[in-house]
Amino acid sequence: MASLYIKYRSNDTGVRPIPPGAAYWESPSMWLTGGWDLSTARPGVPNRIHVRVDNNSDADISGVMVQIWVSKPVAPIAPVHSMPFPPAPDPNRSHAVLPVGVVRAHGWAVASVDWTPDESSFINPADRNSAHMCLGANCYTYGCPGAPEGRVITSATTDFTVVSDPHCGQRNINLRRFPPGGRCCFPFGVANPAPAEATFTVTVEELRGDDGLGLVGLAQILSGWGATITGMDAVEIQRLRDQELCRRLGEPLELALVRAGGVPVLVDAVSTHTVAAAKNPVRDLVLFGDNVLCGGGGREVRVRVKPGVVAPLGLAFDFPDDTRVGGVHTLQMSVRDEKGALFGGIRFLALAANPQLLSPCA
Repeated sequence: MASLYIKYRSNDTGVRPIPPGAAYWESPSMWLTGGWDLSTARPGVPNRIHVRVDNNSDADISGVMVQIWVSKPVAPIAPVHSMPFPPAPDPNRSHAVLPVGVVRAHGWAVASVDWTPDESSFINPADRNSAHMCLGANCYTYGCPGAPEGRVITSATTDFTVVSDPHCGQRNINLRRFPPGGRCCFPFGVANPAPAEATFTVTVEELRGDDGLGLVGLAQILSGWGATITGMDAVEIQRLRDQELCRRLGEPLELALVRAGGVPVLVDAVSTHTVAAAKNPVRDLVLFGDNVLCGGGGREVRVRVKPGVVAPLGLAFDFPDDTRVGGVHTLQMSVRDEKGALFGGIRFLALAANPQLLSPCA
């Protein structure tokens, strides 16, 4: 059993394989600061990517390294589909490699690297609200005493085995804002990492209630513009902020705040709006794209994808009539291969917001 691991969920202890059907693309151990939210990049300025590595053994482990990849919203995530790091100048440098150092016994350590994207990095360069980034990471040991752990993954790798390899992790959570009563759309891609053309089944479902939104979803929204925390003592908030400054938190500050019982709210020119799961389901939920077979649509489609290609798809739906500002609809998209094996997925968060909070201020 491996000692080092990247969590795929908060209570992960590094045991693999991940249970069949589990959404392993929502890691709390990878996040962005300096962007528009925990996984939405801000162009033209440094966005800092953080990766936490845990150690479940009784011994300290030294020489720990981490590789980091960034891609547009794609499922499944694989290094071969990542963007140059940083964008543009060197197409051969498609990821960052940096030292974590020593990870203490039953402890953790965080590695961080700056990345400055431009609008070409976004799935829709004209829309800042579409700047979602998928994060992938791999940890291993290098030049340390004892048996090596993990492996170096090349940028040409097509198979990113998060399900079976605890050293790999990914975060693919996409938050967008829409006006109440509006039509919502999320663009994304389905990638084929296989050497031959293949057919994939793409399914989307709405995850209802507070359990569907979850602490990770609340933290994602809290990290965005116009959001703040309520329901917490100011001293406790400052204590958590101090821990973040001293790099003793080990998770996004926003996740620590909601874990401690804080309640995210949106503050606009009209009022203060509590962030919570929407009461009623979305309407007219459909998947669409040029590669959809048999002219299909609806909540499940089949798509044919050539090897090494990313097929563009979209997810669209209407908010219910009673959607209020601060209401959140959580949708889970999953991709399965021809044998029914889960291949990847994306969590989509649709947040109802008034017009002044639909886009970030420059």
